[in-house]
Amino acid sequence: GEYERAIESYRRAIDYSPMNEEAHRALGSVLDKLERVDEAEAAYLRAIELRPGYWAGYARLGQFYNLRNDYQKATDYYRRALTLSPDNARVLYSLGLVFTNQGQYDRAVEVLERAIQLRPYLAGPYTNLGLAYLRVRRYNQAVAPLEKSFSALGNYQTAGNLARIYRLLGRSDEARQKYEFAIRDGEQRLQQNLRDHGIELLLGRYYAMLGRKPEALRHLDLALLQHPNDAHYL
Repeated sequence: GEYERAIESYRRAIDYSPMNEEAHRALGSVLDKLERVDEAEAAYLRAIELRPGYWAGYARLGQFYNLRNDYQKATDYYRRALTLSPDNARVLYSLGLVFTNQGQYDRAVEVLERAIQLRPYLAGPYTNLGLAYLRVRRYNQAVAPLEKSFSALGNYQTAGNLARIYRLLGRSDEARQKYEFAIRDGEQRLQQNLRDHGIELLLGRYYAMLGRKPEALRHLDLALLQHPNDAHYL
């Protein structure tokens, strides 16, 4: 969470090696965390300019736009990444999430299933496939991929996703256990980086689902303090 020191180090790296596109991408990711949106976007674009034939620059910019709900730009950049790396499962499962966010669930499922076929050992495609099924209310179909994702990663996010689907299916005890796991893991990770507002946001949800209103509001207030105009946080 020492983002300012990270920015200083990446800028020094760029001073030593101006053509290092990886340093520009990394700088963009830290600027992004600080909501310095225009600077982050410029850093990502510079990385692409320096190495236009590499898929990762386009994929990272696609993620940037997806998080800001600019789904058309996100789709465009992910497709450009796929042009350079057609069977890239990481790009495919990220594109699947964009389709899910747009409500294009059939396209999302198609892309995510392809990602799983290409890289069955990755957790990301299972997570996004489960969320796509959840969003379209195909709850029973969401269980298996979300369980697979939790088995692979076992973190607060995958536990929270699994708790959510268990609750929707009336599996209350299992849902409570997974929410409790998610809270323990999230609180531990938050101690490592007190500025990770994404964790604050999810912890607020998890506490709320267990009826623990004071803890939920404490985390949500901290998250909103840093992201007062972000639709996702609101």
